[in-house]
Amino acid sequence: MTTITEEAPREAPWMVLRVPSDAEFGDDEFFASTALAHRAEVLEERHPDLFGHLADLKVVYLWKKTGGRSKGKGVSSKTAKASGLVKHFSEHAAFVIWLAADHCRGAGYTERQLEALLFHELCHTTVAEADEETGRGGGLALVPHDVEMVGAEVETYGLWCSDLRSVAPAFRQAGLFDADDAGE
Repeated sequence: MTTITEEAPREAPWMVLRVPSDAEFGDDEFFASTALAHRAEVLEERHPDLFGHLADLKVVYLWKKTGGRSKGKGVSSKTAKASGLVKHFSEHAAFVIWLAADHCRGAGYTERQLEALLFHELCHTTVAEADEETGRGGGLALVPHDVEMVGAEVETYGLWCSDLRSVAPAFRQAGLFDADDAGE
């Protein structure tokens, strides 16, 4: 007896996240990515509590040929508020997010890791509420990282400050360490 099974629907090639080759850039440093935009849309739908503010905003998603370096480390991605000329030429985008092809390729990022990097950049976006008393401070804003750390400080002192303690639940949930590892 032959059993017929339906093949899982395949994503269109433009939906699959993959790092572009240098040749795909030609002489350009950037190019718009439908695949990044599509995956961002999926992430927004999957996490409306985190990204609901983006529903009515235009975000430009780009691949950048080379990410460069900052503080001695490769820059794999970046989120920027669009303003001035960038806002004008991006047809009034709120944010521009790019991923660096050279660093992503060099790290051998999988599709899941590229999605995680895009998720990270989306987490930098917000629409801040204005101060109730002054009415100032509202509008588009960039969210800083929750914690800045060096591995050796955690190895030596554990979760010694509130910033480090604030991210411990996320590490525990991901199964990355036990309470004993946290110096608690």
